[in-house]
Amino acid sequence: KRDAEKQVEELISSVEKMEAEASAKDERVLELTSTIESKEEQNKILLADKEALDSEVLTLRQQMAELEKDMEASTEAANTANTVVNSALNEQLVESAEEKVKIQQELDNLVKEKVAGDKIMGQEFAKVEDENKRLTNSINSLMNELILVNNDVNDSVPQSDNKNDDAEKSVATKVADHLSLISALRLKLRFFRKDNEDLQKSVGEKDEKLAQMEKDLESFMTARDSELAASVSKMTAVEQAMKEERVKSEASIAERETEREEAELSKGRIIELEDQVSKLKELETDFVSNKTQLEEEVQILQSEKKSLEENEVNQRDQIEKLKDEIAGGTIKATELEESLE
Repeated sequence: KRDAEKQVEELISSVEKMEAEASAKDERVLELTSTIESKEEQNKILLADKEALDSEVLTLRQQMAELEKDMEASTEAANTANTVVNSALNEQLVESAEEKVKIQQELDNLVKEKVAGDKIMGQEFAKVEDENKRLTNSINSLMNELILVNNDVNDSVPQSDNKNDDAEKSVATKVADHLSLISALRLKLRFFRKDNEDLQKSVGEKDEKLAQMEKDLESFMTARDSELAASVSKMTAVEQAMKEERVKSEASIAERETEREEAELSKGRIIELEDQVSKLKELETDFVSNKTQLEEEVQILQSEKKSLEENEVNQRDQIEKLKDEIAGGTIKATELEESLE
């Protein structure tokens, strides 16, 4: 009986131990199941974060593509506008330079004509003055000779009636020659004065012509000044337009630079997000690996649990058998005790 009771106690202790181990295994299975569920929730959160990051990266890339496209269009438009304005300004500058050269050539030609005319008139005036001086000197010289001849005649008048007639004839001939020469000189002087009057008239006509030329030149210069003023005004307007276009272009460039900086920041953000995505992928990989490992452990534990349950069933069957044996032994012991009494 004692052996039977001892064996029953051992079996009960073994059963309790097996039940404790089975309970620990159940707790471990529950813990692993909770861990798997927690990891799955984390995986869902990570997947949601990854999708959000992917969407943000895609949006930023689309914005960067649009910004680059807008920057290229703005740069092309600014370059086209600058090309058009520069071409127009260059054409205006070329036309103004050609007009200026043409006006300068015409002015130089007019100045040369005036200088040549003044030189010719000066030469003619010098010739007239020289001829006038020469004739005046000749006339004065003849008059002086005539005076001397007259004085000689007066000095040579005979004081007596017996003076030689040849001397008188000689003096008369000399006086007549001088008078004839004076008449010829006076006639020449008259023709010279007539030529001088014609020359003066020609000079007057040339002066009038020069005055008209100066007037025409002044009118021409006034018109050219007006044209130049208009050209300068037009060039000023073009330069102002260029300045405004340049300011707009610089503002556009500054705006594009700001957008480029924002794009660079977006690139940095994209890189950061890609790093986060890469880390999330690594975490996902680790999670998948851990999940696989945990699932394997769960399967092993479930297999062990199943084996323990089977052992527990067998042990319980053995316990029942032992209990039956104990009951039989108890009955037998009772019978023995009764026999002993």
